[in-house]
Amino acid sequence: MEGSPESLEEKGPIRCLRMAGALLRMDGEPLAATWLNESTVLAIDDQGIVEKVSREGGRWNRARPLQLDQMPNLANFFQGDSHVVCSVGSEVGVWPLDRSEPLWWLETESWVTAVAGHKALGLVASGHEDGSVRFWDAATGNLLRCWRRGDVAPGESGRDISISALAWHPADAKVLVADESLALFQLELETTGPLTVSSGHKGRVVALGFDPKDRFLYSGGWDGTVRVWDAKTGAPVILLNNHASLVTCLSVGGDGATLCVGDNLPSCTLWDVPEWRIRGTGNPLPAEPRFVEMVAGGAECLATLQDNRVLVLNLGETFNSGTIWSRNEPQARPVCLKESESSFLCLGLEGGIQKWAEKKQGSLWDGTHSSQHVGDFGGPLRAISSTVVKGIPALLTSQTGPGILKAYLWADAQAYELAGISDCVPGEGELVALAPGGSWAVCASERALDVAVYQFPGLQPVGIIPDPLEGAACQDLAFGPCGQLVAICGVSTFAQKPGIGAAVVVDAEFGKIRHSTGRGVWRLAWHPKGQELMLSAVNGDLVRWRPEIGVEEVLEHTADGPMQVIGYSADGNFAVASPGNEELWVYEAGRIRPSGTVSLPGRVIAVSPGKKGSAIAALLAGGDGWEIDLPEWLSDKASRLS
Repeated sequence: MEGSPESLEEKGPIRCLRMAGALLRMDGEPLAATWLNESTVLAIDDQGIVEKVSREGGRWNRARPLQLDQMPNLANFFQGDSHVVCSVGSEVGVWPLDRSEPLWWLETESWVTAVAGHKALGLVASGHEDGSVRFWDAATGNLLRCWRRGDVAPGESGRDISISALAWHPADAKVLVADESLALFQLELETTGPLTVSSGHKGRVVALGFDPKDRFLYSGGWDGTVRVWDAKTGAPVILLNNHASLVTCLSVGGDGATLCVGDNLPSCTLWDVPEWRIRGTGNPLPAEPRFVEMVAGGAECLATLQDNRVLVLNLGETFNSGTIWSRNEPQARPVCLKESESSFLCLGLEGGIQKWAEKKQGSLWDGTHSSQHVGDFGGPLRAISSTVVKGIPALLTSQTGPGILKAYLWADAQAYELAGISDCVPGEGELVALAPGGSWAVCASERALDVAVYQFPGLQPVGIIPDPLEGAACQDLAFGPCGQLVAICGVSTFAQKPGIGAAVVVDAEFGKIRHSTGRGVWRLAWHPKGQELMLSAVNGDLVRWRPEIGVEEVLEHTADGPMQVIGYSADGNFAVASPGNEELWVYEAGRIRPSGTVSLPGRVIAVSPGKKGSAIAALLAGGDGWEIDLPEWLSDKASRLS
């Protein structure tokens, strides 16, 4: 039997999740997290850093992190949570968490697309691009078995059969496998054929789970559904279709009575099992959840988010405001700014500015060459913005710590010199913007509702834009080309009212809102001519907004989750967007469908107009930068297709 929204309508009081706090903000994107016990958490990110965080007296305290000697693409904790299995490309290995070197590290015949470690049995499973699943002895690295579908021959090509997800049974040597054909297989280590085979998803399956009481199998996918299957036969039991467009993760409670599902709204939903009733709904998160795991007692749930945060969600009965907090020294948001016709300023996660100019080996720059330190700004920076004031390069910075704004102008000594300072900063001052020509500067915070306006370069406070998002937390802001209008966007948090957020255009001089749209928005970017903005909405939509005429167009894409990086070329003929991976989606002016995606050799963390009018510069994780001539790229793409 399959369910429907009507058959699953909530009839009792709604119970909501509560954020009990952000344990930490990782240096890179979290790949996995796990509970050691009800007071201790482990998490690993794609930089190979393993963090241990323990709760004492209501506070979470971090231990010294472990740095692995690899930067994994995939990872999973297992074997009493004392080990982690990682993969990079076609290699897979196991690390004990008392050292940084692997217990073993092997190259396989095919790219690894999924990994899972058994909590109790010392087993590792790896899924591969060729459709195979390999089972390993976690202690020795010995290959125990290689499984393939009966209708797939080794070395077969021509159809996508790669493994998309794996999950071990909590006690037995059984594993759930999903592949790109949207089929679901239940395997047992000692059995040749699958115990059950299930199908029904209409989109990629990315999340799997076993019921600990051996009643059900769970699968969640990009068709926005969680499907429940009979554990003995593989037959469908019910379809839970009250989620957003993409289900990203799920976790089954230790007693089997609760199912927690994360989606790209972004939110989490709790289901009572086997009544299949929604226990908690409308539970927004600050960013898309990539992994969830409920604590054994079922009172709390771990959630790792796309924005590098690791949260604890309280599964209590009432809606209570929670405080989102992270490390004592929040990291900067990476940014790449075009400083002149031949140079760029880049602010990385470390909070230092570097200046790049030289083109080297196909890239605009790389992280070890062609860089120039811009100057000493008195410590790490959180945000920067730049412009040209009467022919002189100007820079606005936000200092970490108590929140300090500083204005700099380029001096004859070929360095930036301090021209103004202000400690009248909202919240932590994580967001700053400098108007073209330098008339105004603005500063905002995720932790404060108001936006402050300053004169530049003296940084004298001249006014406040009071709560322009009506209670939502500010996530991005930018001045338009005219230098008078500033766009501000944000999303709701638990401490504010439950609306989804907004994007507004405000007159900086008078503080008056000119235009608004009722979307929860993570990122925004102005068209260089000022007639439109691009918005990255929390529900995954990429929107072209023309505020003067009130028109919104949703651009087509199939990227996973909201776009984290967006921007325009200098001439406005192209827009680009990245979900924070190696892909850069390209849109020609006036077109809704993408012209294609550029594949880059690293994760995109910021973009800027390039040296040429239709070029884009992309800052990659690790410090490398690439400039793409988009008309040339389109021409090459067309010639390859022809």
